[in-house]
Amino acid sequence: MPTRTLICTFGFTERKTLAAMRSISYNRLVLVAGKDVLERKELRLLVELESKGGGVIDTIFVDVFDFEGCYRLINETIRERMKNGEVVLNISGGTKILADAAILAAFQNGVEAYHCDERVIRLPVLRGVKFEDSFSSSDRKVLDVLGEGDTTKDVVRKLENQGLSEAAIRTSLRNLEKVGVVKPRLEGGLARIYMTEGHRMKRTQPASGLR
Repeated sequence: MPTRTLICTFGFTERKTLAAMRSISYNRLVLVAGKDVLERKELRLLVELESKGGGVIDTIFVDVFDFEGCYRLINETIRERMKNGEVVLNISGGTKILADAAILAAFQNGVEAYHCDERVIRLPVLRGVKFEDSFSSSDRKVLDVLGEGDTTKDVVRKLENQGLSEAAIRTSLRNLEKVGVVKPRLEGGLARIYMTEGHRMKRTQPASGLR
């Protein structure tokens, strides 16, 4: 049977996670939470309930006040789980930073996302449509080589052998700025380009899960 993974952000109460478990079909449950939950009765309750049905909870630990770290781990977890089937998110638990990171990761990967509490609300994420699908091939090439603090001339130099003109590169940088992916910053008389918060795709080790 194909795997359908439910990823839930988890905070200070089990109620919102239980609402998601009741409302969303799944056969694998992943919680994203701070390490402090290890000592909490709410987590033990969820583990006990899931085990009664023969299931196991995987837990991904994050710093719930670090947006970039939360986004990176959730994004990696979604992509890893998508290799074996569907993924759906519930973002109702935990800090606002954690929830915001989760919805951005859902948007990035085109997976269903919900806010489950007294009401179950499906969030406006287009299923199967990834964030990068809205970019042109030139935009994606620019993103592939863009380093933090690069100037336009740096990007042109990096792409000089890939068939993109300087005009096309400047157009792509304007497009990326318009949709909020990059932002130029004047430093020492030079316009340097930086990725905006949540769009920095750092190459780090895969997310680790503890059961």
